[in-house]
Amino acid sequence: MDNEASPPRIIKRRRRYSAGFKNRVLAECQQPNTSVAEVALRHGLNLNLVHKWRQLMTVDDTGEFVRLPMPAKDQSSPSRSVARVLPTVSIRLDTPRGPITVEWPLSEIDHSVAWLKALVQ
Repeated sequence: MDNEASPPRIIKRRRRYSAGFKNRVLAECQQPNTSVAEVALRHGLNLNLVHKWRQLMTVDDTGEFVRLPMPAKDQSSPSRSVARVLPTVSIRLDTPRGPITVEWPLSEIDHSVAWLKALVQ
């Protein structure tokens, strides 16, 4: 056996970044004609870390997707429940996790614009 002492092991601690720094890096990534890899190299960051920050930025903090407005109840005849078929619009969005399809009532289509804007932010 070798009785020589092994060199002391250097323990690297994980770096922690402030929310302000992350926001500055992510803002740089959104500039036109700028690659994420370029921004990561400029700040000495791993490309995967910046991609993770970008992904986390798009996730809602509550863990819910996007709240949809509740459809208005038919108040004309509360004693009888009659199923009505309303014309709908099908909205399909392709996401990294797979496609999302939403059936939106045509009578409420004006609310879909606000919902889509909130979704893509």
